[in-house]
Amino acid sequence: MFRSSFEARPLLLAVALLGVSGVASAAPINWTGATGDWFDPTNWDLNRVPEPIGGGGAGDSATINNGGTATASPSATADVIARDIFVAAGDGTGAVAGALESDGVRVEGQFRLDVGAASGAITGANGTVTVSGANVFAGQVVAVGTVVTPEAAATAQGSLTVTDGGVTGLASLNIGQVSINTFAPVFSRDANATGNAVVDGDVVGGLNVGTNTNGSATSTAEGSLRVIDGDLETRSFGISVGTSSAGLGLDTGSANGSVVLENGTVSISPASAFSVALTAGSARSTLPR
Repeated sequence: MFRSSFEARPLLLAVALLGVSGVASAAPINWTGATGDWFDPTNWDLNRVPEPIGGGGAGDSATINNGGTATASPSATADVIARDIFVAAGDGTGAVAGALESDGVRVEGQFRLDVGAASGAITGANGTVTVSGANVFAGQVVAVGTVVTPEAAATAQGSLTVTDGGVTGLASLNIGQVSINTFAPVFSRDANATGNAVVDGDVVGGLNVGTNTNGSATSTAEGSLRVIDGDLETRSFGISVGTSSAGLGLDTGSANGSVVLENGTVSISPASAFSVALTAGSARSTLPR
């Protein structure tokens, strides 16, 4: 068994940044049902099921922000798939909530799967995704309990539970993350993020668990990942756990992250074309105060 738990202490290793080319804008489609079938068109505001990228179309950004729960069962004839899947995330205002429950049906956000993510005008996010007997995949990012450059003080909570299946975020898995762009026209550094992920299977992707970048001195980022009977394979840029940093001499917020592997191994993919690093328990400010 490999077990690691980190709290913020002075230690720094470099982590590379990802550049992504521009793509066509996705069409927004919003869940309007209470608890109901993902594949029932009447549960969506456009009266159709979200569509993936393909056939010349840019695909849909499927959003569950109304406190409802979308479900998918083995009787489904297709995967739960869209360009983006936002559960208590994406476009919205104020407090949002939502849930996605899949029993034996694969869940794929071709670009992103965000669960409990506050950004922009969303100041409170509470999202849950539960998948049994199937895999979860995102072509870029799986984000669970994150606050990214909100316009006002924000809080986010996210939970991802996968039983008898794995999770892949080809670029990264961000769990319990605060990330503030201080060059944005409007932003708040007051942010609190909590993310928890439990996966009974393999986990693949760059990993950020409990990371706080440019949050205020009172901001918090709490993240935990538990992998049961599966391996953790790092692709892209590596693993950051319990790290806090701020630029321009700003105070750093707090960060606490833990990664637990039960009956599994950690490996670095030889196919990665980028530098790979492990950053554990770091706290730094770019310039002295």
